[in-house]
Amino acid sequence: RKVFITKDCIHSNFIFYSSEWSSIFITEKKYIVIGWGDRGIFLETKTWPELKISNVIKAFFGLNESVVRVKFIDRLPEDYVKNKINIDQFESLKNHIMSSFLDFQEIKKEDDYCEDGTFYRSKLNYNCKNTCNNWVNQGLLKSDITKRTWAPLSINIKIID
Repeated sequence: RKVFITKDCIHSNFIFYSSEWSSIFITEKKYIVIGWGDRGIFLETKTWPELKISNVIKAFFGLNESVVRVKFIDRLPEDYVKNKINIDQFESLKNHIMSSFLDFQEIKKEDDYCEDGTFYRSKLNYNCKNTCNNWVNQGLLKSDITKRTWAPLSINIKIID
């Protein structure tokens, strides 16, 4: 199995082959991108320059709900990290991701907002210690793919060779 991780200066996501998730998500696209984060930033920010300081403060202190974002793509983004994983690591990552969902009810969002994809409520709490990047890192840690215990920023995510 393979797991791909996208990391930009702000956010990290998991990417898997869609066929590995076909019992849960149905698509014709080759890949599934799964991320987690603050609802206010994901769903109330049309463009990054329009990011409201109030949403940043709410996210920092964990005052907003969090969401899981799922989207499907045909091609991998230019910047990604690839790692081969065994079936146990894959199942552990999948459990980490699935345990993040509160339910599978889609959240309605405006079409012109910054982030695309389908959003679902999460049972987790986003805050300055528990960021989207740390969520990715915790999945890797639980799956024995990293030894880092905390990764608040995407640059902190390191995979064991």
